[in-house]
Amino acid sequence: DAMEELLRQVAAKHKSCQQEVAALHHQLANLRGRGTSAAPKIAEPPKRVTGGVEVGRTGSRSWTSIDASDQGGSLWPTDLLIRDEWQSDDFVHQQSSGKDHVLLVGREPRGRPSGFWHGVHLVPHTGSSDQGERWVCHPDSARSIAFDLFGVVLVAYELASVPLVMAWQLEVTGGLSVVSWATFLFWVCDFVLAFNKGIYVRGQLVFKRPVIAAHYLRRWLVIDVLLLLVDFIANVSIFMGSTSLRNVVVCCRAFKLVRILRVFRIIEKSIFWGIGVVARVALQATLIAFVAILTCHILCCGWWAIGVIGPTDTGHRWTDNYSDDLFGHGLMYGYTTSLHWVISQMTLGSSDIVIGNSVERVVAIATLIVALVAGSTLISMMSAGILDIRNARHSGASGLLRLREFLRQQSIPAGLVAEVHRQVHEREQEVIMYNEAEVEALNKLGRSTRMKLSCAVRAPPLLTHGLWRMWNSIDADAIKSLCLAAVSLRFIRADDDFFLAGEPATAALYIADGQQVYTQAPDTSIVDYTESTSFEGDLWACEAALWSMWVTVGSM
Repeated sequence: DAMEELLRQVAAKHKSCQQEVAALHHQLANLRGRGTSAAPKIAEPPKRVTGGVEVGRTGSRSWTSIDASDQGGSLWPTDLLIRDEWQSDDFVHQQSSGKDHVLLVGREPRGRPSGFWHGVHLVPHTGSSDQGERWVCHPDSARSIAFDLFGVVLVAYELASVPLVMAWQLEVTGGLSVVSWATFLFWVCDFVLAFNKGIYVRGQLVFKRPVIAAHYLRRWLVIDVLLLLVDFIANVSIFMGSTSLRNVVVCCRAFKLVRILRVFRIIEKSIFWGIGVVARVALQATLIAFVAILTCHILCCGWWAIGVIGPTDTGHRWTDNYSDDLFGHGLMYGYTTSLHWVISQMTLGSSDIVIGNSVERVVAIATLIVALVAGSTLISMMSAGILDIRNARHSGASGLLRLREFLRQQSIPAGLVAEVHRQVHEREQEVIMYNEAEVEALNKLGRSTRMKLSCAVRAPPLLTHGLWRMWNSIDADAIKSLCLAAVSLRFIRADDDFFLAGEPATAALYIADGQQVYTQAPDTSIVDYTESTSFEGDLWACEAALWSMWVTVGSM
C-alpha cells in the first residue's frame, strides 16, 4: 500500500514518467499475485533445512511445508524479510557540487561485485563544467573526427599533387582548378572551426573561446594564415592567368608541404585513442608505408626538377644524356625514370643515370643519408615489435610451464589435466576485458574527470530499468551518486557462473550481453525435475535483493 501511494504521488507530480509508473504498477501487481496467504506460520524456522532455502536474519519468518514426496521434505519461505537498512557504511561517497554532502546507497557484497555487465558501451559526452560558450563543438565528437579525417585525405592529395605540379610545371586548369578552390574553401572552414572547437588544457576539456583563441595563437595560427594566403594567391593567379606571380606562387607552393604535420596530429587524436592493439599495429604499418611512398614521391619530383631547371657548375645535368627519351615520351616515362633512381638510392641498387654536376652529387649523398637513417629506423621498429611479441609469448609459455608443474605435483587425474590445459589455451586467445581497478592509468585522472568517466560507463546499463529512468528524470544527481557508490562491473567469460543456487544475493544484476542458461534443480527450487532456460542478454535479475533478504534458488 505504501508503494502504491508513492507511485500515485510520483505520477501526479511528474507527468513525463507515466510509462515508467505504469510499468512499476504492473510489476507490483505481479509480486502481489505471487503471495501465498494460506501458508501455515511457524514462530521459528527449523535449525536445519534439507534442500530448502533460509532467507533473512534470525527472527520471526513465515514458512510453508512442501510435500516430502516432491521436494524431499524441504521447507519454502512464504514471506521475505525486508532489509532493515537501505543505507550502509560499506559505501560512503562524498561528492562535491556546490556544497559537500554524503550519499550512502546500497550494500556492496563482499567478494562478488554487485553488477555483471558484459559489452558495456560508453554514453555520449555529457559536456564540461565550464561549457559556457554557444556553438562550441566537442573536439572528439563524431562530426569533428569525420571532418578531420576528410582533412587528412586533402592533405594527402596536396602532398602528392604539389611536388608534381612544381617539378613538371603543369598548368592547373579545368578540374584541377575546381579541386584547388574546393580545397581552399575547406581550409578556410577549418580555420574558422579552430576557434569554435573545444581544447584540452592540462587534461581538462575547455570550451571558452578566449582560452581556445590564445591556445591557437601560440600554436597553429601563424602557419595556417600563411598557408591560406599561399592558397589564395595561387588560385587567384591561376584564375586571372597572371604570369608575374607565377614564379612566386611556384616557390610558395612548397610551403604547403608543412601540412603533413597535421596528418600525424589528426590521426593521433582521432584514431589512436579508440582502436585495439592489433588495429593500431596495422595502422602504424600503414603509416610507415605511406610515409615511405610519399618520401620517394617527393624525392622523385625534386630529382626531376634538379635535372631540368636546377643549377649546374659543369654545364651538364643528368637529363642531358636522355633528353630525347625523357622529353619525347611524356610525363610518365620521365616520372618512372626519376623514381627508379630514387628507389635505387634507397635500396642501394643500381641505376643507369649518371650524375652531371655538384648539386646533383650533393642531392645523391643526402638521399643516401636519408635512406640510411630511414632503413635503420625501420629495422629497429620491426625488431622492437618482434621482440615484444616474443616476450609476450615467452610470458605465456612460462605460465603454462608453471601450470603443468603444479598439476604434476598435485597428481591431478589425466582427464582433468587435459580439460584445464584446453580451457587455459582457449582463454588465452580471447580478448581481455578490463575493469576499472585493473587500469592503473585511471589513477592519474583528476577527481571530476574520474567521476564523469565512471558515470559514463555505469549509467547506460542502469538506465535500462524503468525505476532508475524515472529516478533520473526526477533527480539526475542522485543517479550519478548511485553509479559512483553502489554500481560495479564484472565481465564473465564463456562457461563461467553468474551465481550458484543457495547463495545470498545482495545486489541486483543487469546482464548486458551474451547467452546465459538458468538452471533450477529440485533440491533448491520448487520444480519436479531439473529445468534449464536459455536466454540472451539485456535483462535484469535479482531486483528484489535491493529491498529484501534474497537467496538464489537456481544457477546461472
